[in-house]
Amino acid sequence: MCETLWPDDEPQRTAHRLSVLLSVVRGVLDPTRSFPPDYYLRADLAGVSMDISHVTIDALELLRDAGYATQLAREGELGRARELLAEVDAMYRGDAFDDEPYEEWADALREEVRATWLRALHEFAELSHRTGEAEQAATTLVRLLATDPYDESAHGLLVRVLVGAGRHGEARRAFDRWAQAMRSIDAPIPDEQVLRVSAAAGPGVVHLDRSRSTRLRPVDSA
Repeated sequence: MCETLWPDDEPQRTAHRLSVLLSVVRGVLDPTRSFPPDYYLRADLAGVSMDISHVTIDALELLRDAGYATQLAREGELGRARELLAEVDAMYRGDAFDDEPYEEWADALREEVRATWLRALHEFAELSHRTGEAEQAATTLVRLLATDPYDESAHGLLVRVLVGAGRHGEARRAFDRWAQAMRSIDAPIPDEQVLRVSAAAGPGVVHLDRSRSTRLRPVDSA
């Protein structure tokens, strides 16, 4: 560990430095010194490890809660699922290990957490739409698309939400942004039929070709 942290320094100097560093980490994890030194951080001749049974890891909590929210939605607990997805959104404060942007060891978890957060946003918007919360659904989808402007299913859902709410000018602008995004990556341009409202069905009901709609993929359980 000393060689990894301080490869250019003499081992005789770095051993004491490592001891001090471990003490600092223990102080951060247990500032009141309420537990034995190895309660959180264990160090012996075999190496240094953290006992994660005593530690809350936000990235793992986010993955777990997102998976549970999807399960609740499948079981028909839409209200509780929305609440939990909102908590997942609040929990996400940026990429995992964003202070280590070039470390390959962090790439997998960083991408998994980011993808799970985006899927949670999409599912939250879908549930909001289904429960009549059009404003919440639209706001969430705008945020999602600001992060991932090429998410075709999010574009389509946003247009459907706005048309269903009678906000046709916004729907038209959202459709144009969708078409432009698809054009920029040489993807198929969406059909303007999504902007139509069925007169027979009454106001607020979107007339869609269901064969073209994209189903929301479930979030994998952590």
